[in-house]
Amino acid sequence: MKLITIYPSHYCLKVRWALERFEVKYEEEVHPPLFHFFTTQKLGGKSTPILQDGSNILKDSTDILRYLDSKYSNQYNSLYPKNVEEEVLELENFFDEKLGPHTRRVAYTFLLDHRDLVMPYFTKGSNFIENNMFMASFPMVKFLMKKSFNISPKSLEKSLSYIDKIFAKAEDILGNKEFLTGNDFTAADLTLCSLSAPIIFPDEYEVQCFENYPEDFKEIVNKYRKTKTGQFILDTFKKFRFKN
Repeated sequence: MKLITIYPSHYCLKVRWALERFEVKYEEEVHPPLFHFFTTQKLGGKSTPILQDGSNILKDSTDILRYLDSKYSNQYNSLYPKNVEEEVLELENFFDEKLGPHTRRVAYTFLLDHRDLVMPYFTKGSNFIENNMFMASFPMVKFLMKKSFNISPKSLEKSLSYIDKIFAKAEDILGNKEFLTGNDFTAADLTLCSLSAPIIFPDEYEVQCFENYPEDFKEIVNKYRKTKTGQFILDTFKKFRFKN
């Protein structure tokens, strides 16, 4: 089983977490941003993650989680418990579509101009040739990424507003429950936590060196960490990342 990734991607984190939960042995093939296209296009996809399991090729994080759950879960660790399966899928899709793009945009708005901060993570685990090409072409790559993700002061303001609303909605859904859909950790919780990682930076997240980040970005991260949803995310990472 092979997982095609961009190392710091929060959608790739989502799939890694599921693989870890089910204790699945897999090979990770890592590429820097944009250079992943050479591999993903051969597999019929555009972005990462892509999971290749024999003849099975899955090109969407939710499809991958559903596949892994059907193959490896049991009644005690399923990410889609039958009694709340529809609710879990609805929340997972909501976070995929409405949260993930905005947390990514916020992080890249503050970090892309800091080559020294992003380069170690954009190149971690990928091959020597791609790394050298990526580093040499980084000014152009940065320009293309900013254009692709619509990074601007106006879009930043819009994304922060969306995140505020989504975190408030998650807080309402949580209420006094242990998890979003009740008493079980599900794909909904895993997705909320994974896709919030770029604005929460829990200790269990692959991307670290938070202490070196720009002060204005730190203020935003600390603001979200103090919310009820932020605390839930930090606690869930601590309890469930790298554990079954």
